[in-house]
Amino acid sequence: LTAKYKNVQIDGSRWTLEELTTLEKSLSDIDSFVGMEEGGEITIRRRHLDFTYIIKWLFGDTPLGAYDPVTETLTLYNGAFADEDLADLTTYHEFGHAIQYEHPEEFLEYTNEFWEGCPLNAECTTSGFPASNTPIEDFAETFAISLSLDVNQGDIKPIAEYIVFPDNDRLNFMDTYITLLQNRR
Repeated sequence: LTAKYKNVQIDGSRWTLEELTTLEKSLSDIDSFVGMEEGGEITIRRRHLDFTYIIKWLFGDTPLGAYDPVTETLTLYNGAFADEDLADLTTYHEFGHAIQYEHPEEFLEYTNEFWEGCPLNAECTTSGFPASNTPIEDFAETFAISLSLDVNQGDIKPIAEYIVFPDNDRLNFMDTYITLLQNRR
C-alpha cells in the first residue's frame, strides 16, 4: 500500500490480511475519484477500542474511526470492519476530514452555505437535511456518501443502513467539489 500511495504510511500492527485488502480497495476508490494526494500526508492505523471509547460505546456512541489533523493520522477501529461497505464508508468519511484540513477554503464555503453562524464543532440547527449534526461531521459524512454513490454508480443500497441521507443541495455541493478535486489532478 505504501508503495502504491506515496503520501500514505500504514501502521503495520493490528491489521488482518482481510482488513488490509478492504483498506486497499477503499484507498483505490478514493484515488480513482479524488486522488489520494488531496488528503496530504496520512498515517493510517488500526486500533482496538481503548477504555475511553468503551465508555462512549456503553452510552451508545461507538466510534468507527477518527482523524487527527495535528498528527495527520487516520485511525480505524474494530466496528469499521463489520463489513466491507461500512469499512469503505468509514475510510471515505475519515478521508473527508483530512480533506477539510488540506482544503479549508472549500470546507469554509460548505459551512457558510449550510451552517451559517454555527461554530464548527457545535451542534446547531440548520436548514435542509444534514448528514450529521455538526458542520465538521456533516461535511465528512456528505463527502463519504457522495463518494460511495460515485463508487457504487448511484446505488444507495450498500450504505443505506449506515447513513442519514443528506439533502440534494449538500450532495450537489459535494459532487461539484469532488469534480473540482478530479480536475486538479
